[in-house]
Amino acid sequence: MRKIIILIFILAPIFNVISQTKYQNKATLNYELNAFDRDFTPWHQVYLEYSRKFQPVSIIIRTNYAHRFDKDAIQFEADAYPKIVKGTYAYLNLGYSPSDIFPKFRAGAEIFQSLPHSFEASAGIRYLKFDSSEPFLITGSVGKYAGNYLFTVRPFFNTKKERVFSSIQFSVRRYFPDPDSYIAVLFGLGFSDEEKGLFTDVEDTKALYSQKGEISLNYKIFERFIVKTSLSYEHLEFAPDKYRNKFGAEAGLSYLF
Repeated sequence: MRKIIILIFILAPIFNVISQTKYQNKATLNYELNAFDRDFTPWHQVYLEYSRKFQPVSIIIRTNYAHRFDKDAIQFEADAYPKIVKGTYAYLNLGYSPSDIFPKFRAGAEIFQSLPHSFEASAGIRYLKFDSSEPFLITGSVGKYAGNYLFTVRPFFNTKKERVFSSIQFSVRRYFPDPDSYIAVLFGLGFSDEEKGLFTDVEDTKALYSQKGEISLNYKIFERFIVKTSLSYEHLEFAPDKYRNKFGAEAGLSYLF
């Protein structure tokens, strides 16, 4: 009996470390389909992602593959979420693609700060480099937690255009008891600088105005798996009499280990 007690005391710290580091890794495979009501063939996009939680920072490495405008393309991205101090963390992003379907280069940085009364605010930048444009965006967000709900508003401002305002997004997320499980609704409107960079080479357009709605669901099953699904609709306006409708569907599966 004494040997068993001694063994428990020896192994307890080890089991504690294992429990603390349990499921620090996540692998994700995701597929997205976008279809248009005119002119364009459907867009297909797949990404494979690996993320790892360390004590001060989370790292994400992602490879994106897309088939758009009857072309194939690949993009490499890396994200980091370093914790600065209690209540403050950052988001960092770098991406590169040898194709003209994705931005040739992209970068982003943002600081998030917890505030009293369950508020959170952030401020950051985004940079995209296409062959024909280089939008530099200033962004930020204000979020409010209310029970199981998170309400967020996020504007984007383009510093290289006469129209400073670019776009804005409103979202509501309802969490279930598990933080990896939630349902979300998003509505966005404004000038889509990233998609404008894609369409510029195929038609003459000075501005691409977008109105978008999306509903998504993340749900954990069997403890180690997270299923993601979403449906979206976007109205794209190239000019007052020139527009397209885009319909999107997305499905993904993550494995925790």
